[in-house]
Amino acid sequence: MSGETLYQQLVNEWMELIRNGTVRPGERLPSVRKACAMHKVSPSTILQTYRMLEDRGLIEARPQSGFYVKSAASLPLPRMRRQSAAHHTGEVVDQIEAVMGVQSQADFIDLSLASPRGSDFYPTTRFKHIMGRLLRQHPELTTDYPFPPGSERLRRQIAQRAVNWAACWPRTSW
Repeated sequence: MSGETLYQQLVNEWMELIRNGTVRPGERLPSVRKACAMHKVSPSTILQTYRMLEDRGLIEARPQSGFYVKSAASLPLPRMRRQSAAHHTGEVVDQIEAVMGVQSQADFIDLSLASPRGSDFYPTTRFKHIMGRLLRQHPELTTDYPFPPGSERLRRQIAQRAVNWAACWPRTSW
């Protein structure tokens, strides 16, 4: 980031927050006053930042209301770049981000993981009944988070079933 002006650094930060979904379409950006306090910069720096984001089509100004992230439909699609044969760390990260971006599109079909989806493969109706019964019996499952090493009940079940798995596996020398 060296060599960039302060507002350019802020523009890059906001672009990343918008593109990765931390700040979502329709959400209001901090007021100029709040943004000044957050970043310890002048109002003109924040206004310049917001103007650049607006010029790039990422946010919109609403009179007497503030600045808002544009809806997903109006956000510009990421540009596809031609990659050189030499892959540098930054290029690899860019490729990963491009793939992740394409996966969020409505018409995307993922053939890379060979992981089936939907009711054609999974017994979703049966899962729905099992999950409903389980959540009625244990509503705390929706709010309690088991910290590492994980749920003791789950670990116990896995251990009990692993004994059966081990009986099926041929013994090999390590």
